[in-house]
Amino acid sequence: MRMLYKQMLAFTMVIMTMVIMMLVAFISNNESRMYQSTWARLAQDTQVIVKSSIQYQDHQLVINPISMQAQGQILDNQKVDVVIYNAKHRSIYHTNGLSLSISKKQWQQLEAGQSVYQRIVQASDNHRLAKNEVKLTGYANHTQRAKLKHQRVTAVLRPYFYHGKLVTVVAAVTNLNQLRQENHKILLTMVNAMLAGLIVALIVSYWIARSMSRRITKIRQATKQVTAGDYSVNLALPGNDEFSALSNDFNEMTSTLNAQRTEISAQEERRNSLLANAAHELRTPLTTINGLIEGMQYGAIEPEDYEQSLGLMAQETQRLIRLVNETLDFEKVRTNKVALVPEEFDASVMLHNLVTQLGKKAKANDDEVILKTPAKLMMYADQDRIVQILFNILQNAIQFTEHGQITVQGRETTTGIEFEIQDTGIGMTQAQIDQIWERFYKADPSRMRTQYGETGLGMSIVRHLVELHHGKVTVTSQPNQGTTVTVWIPKVDHN
Repeated sequence: MRMLYKQMLAFTMVIMTMVIMMLVAFISNNESRMYQSTWARLAQDTQVIVKSSIQYQDHQLVINPISMQAQGQILDNQKVDVVIYNAKHRSIYHTNGLSLSISKKQWQQLEAGQSVYQRIVQASDNHRLAKNEVKLTGYANHTQRAKLKHQRVTAVLRPYFYHGKLVTVVAAVTNLNQLRQENHKILLTMVNAMLAGLIVALIVSYWIARSMSRRITKIRQATKQVTAGDYSVNLALPGNDEFSALSNDFNEMTSTLNAQRTEISAQEERRNSLLANAAHELRTPLTTINGLIEGMQYGAIEPEDYEQSLGLMAQETQRLIRLVNETLDFEKVRTNKVALVPEEFDASVMLHNLVTQLGKKAKANDDEVILKTPAKLMMYADQDRIVQILFNILQNAIQFTEHGQITVQGRETTTGIEFEIQDTGIGMTQAQIDQIWERFYKADPSRMRTQYGETGLGMSIVRHLVELHHGKVTVTSQPNQGTTVTVWIPKVDHN
């Protein structure tokens, strides 16, 4: 069953339940109110009869015929019949030949001063309330019951006392058919109104269910598009309800998926580029080493050239080791498998050693390296990782600077140790700066096969290692003007 019909069925069931409950409550309340109001009117009629037409003189019950006749006409117009009993349970007055059969239990109630209210009695066909007899329900015998046609009538029997002694019982009986007809008209009007309301409610529920069903259909269609790989889908469900909130969450999800797919594609492209470059970088030094070995083995290289050949083999071997180590270091950092071993050391000495180590490479590019650092710069960190961080940055500065100047500075601030490496190289655009932290990214692809920084992992490793020290690294650059990289490592109380 479709969602639309399920919702309509649910709405209809709820509405029908409410309508039935309202009808039951109305019928029950109206029935009770009808009897209560009728009993109150009949009790008032008996009170009027006693006051105006009945007297108790010389231990005898006397009925004023003139007054009783007048009261009888009034009651007859109101379709009320009266029976008057004396203390000996005998009928001494009645209208329209009416008689009632009062049970022993009911007489006991009357003698105890309790009024008797009878909901249902039986009356005959021949007169409004019978020229034949009328029986209280439950006391008609089989012969009498066969003579009677059931009608909805009610009776009130009220006792009256004189000096604490029962002197008379007045019974008033009336037919409820007219009231019931009026109540039936009211009930019919209510039923019609409720049916009209039910039709309107069904139309409204159909509109609501259809609106919800349409929204769900839109969500399904959008989900199918995403399943098919279309992450550019935008789900528009205006409003301020749960469906609108769901559409906003859905759009955020697709935007995230689209961005992730773009990133994955870029990473895959860089990975493929890395594999191609790595294959080339591995093949080139291996081919060189193999050629030199074969030349020495088969006498193609003169003995006086052995030293130069061994130097070339050592250089190519270091190139291979550097390529493998850089890749392994990145994987360790990426998978949080790097464990820092902090110690206190002099960063000034470290910087001097670093500049000396890379001085030959800088000289090969005709670069001037200037070191500015205090005589002593103590810090507490993992020395090997700090060396790795600054080595990568300084190596990049040398790689992208020719015939220029590179300034290396180390200083202490109020919050930590700050290193700054500034070059006058080719520089970068803001778009390039935003991407240098991504793995496999190279700001200048034309330098992919230089002897430094083959993988494009250097700056990504730098950022991860700095973050492991809870530090911060920033880059500022202008194309053709140079680049400045600043690394800040917070002070740590190693005690």
